[in-house]
Amino acid sequence: MFYQVPTPAMLPGLVGMGLAALKKRKEQNDQDNDSTV
Repeated sequence: MFYQVPTPAMLPGLVGMGLAALKKRKEQNDQDNDSTV
């Protein structure tokens, strides 16, 4: 992948952070779309 992960235990945390970032970004995009419409 991007880099070697020392322990598989870190994966759930990384995935959680990724999902949170995507969710926040999606919410921002939805707000932008609503404001433009």
